[in-house]
Amino acid sequence: LRHGAVALAYALGYVLLRQVSWSHWLLFAGYRLAVLLLVPYRYWPALVVGELGPMAYVSLSCLEIFGWVWSSLMLVPPIAVAMPMVRICRERLNMIPARGSVRVGAVLICTLAVSALWTFMNLAALSAARTPSGFPSIDYGVVAGRYFIGNYLGILTLVPLVLMVWEGRAKRTASWRIVIEHALRERLAIELVAFVVPALALLVWIGLEASGDGSRQLARMLMFLPVIWLALRHGWHGAAIGGTVASVAVVLTMPELYDTSTLQAEVFVAFAATSMLLFGSRIALLHQQKGQGNELAGKS
Repeated sequence: LRHGAVALAYALGYVLLRQVSWSHWLLFAGYRLAVLLLVPYRYWPALVVGELGPMAYVSLSCLEIFGWVWSSLMLVPPIAVAMPMVRICRERLNMIPARGSVRVGAVLICTLAVSALWTFMNLAALSAARTPSGFPSIDYGVVAGRYFIGNYLGILTLVPLVLMVWEGRAKRTASWRIVIEHALRERLAIELVAFVVPALALLVWIGLEASGDGSRQLARMLMFLPVIWLALRHGWHGAAIGGTVASVAVVLTMPELYDTSTLQAEVFVAFAATSMLLFGSRIALLHQQKGQGNELAGKS
């Protein structure tokens, strides 16, 4: 019953996030990796079963359109293919230690690896799809970039935020309700609501009302500034929250589904979020060392 509940819960979350995902913003990729990072190994088979259900539905419903080869490849759950890689990162790189802070650098290495792996799987399925006569040729370079950024940014949107909440609960060994209530009272939450969200809302409005692509792109590029500000003040926790809000803000300014300028802005936000996560983890480490030094000095 417990394994069945895990499979059902994962499948439900996967289906819901797939409804708000696009080829260059795959939120369910972040959900998939976050689950693999935190769920115990004994429940991993249940996760495979949970993802196999939605994948089988898509495979069978589009069998006549894209052919049996594509349909067969779609039956391979991406979460199962990524499991060996994630396990190596969890055990060899010690991404999420039982005690201590999350190793952000190791998480980003794992993110790059699984993003490349899932991009390769998407391209393999696309190359095997049956296309009608007269269908325009596919530029696999553009498609590969779109899928990779979609996976990578989708992971950056969710995984750092989930790990930040998990780390807060692990340090306080308290219930999730207490952790959330404590987080809402912290300075980071106050600054987010008072400054970051209004600034990004203004930039989203400018991007939507802009008459030309240049003004819209400028508004999108400015969206990474809150990420830098939060990272400087609150370490990688600030970068995690800022990156999530900034990526959502960029997507809100998307005028159409496969907009090239939106993809370029997402590349910029992904680079800024990655840099600030690494920089913020270093700042958090320095703050931790400073606090330990002050504690030792006080005892002496």
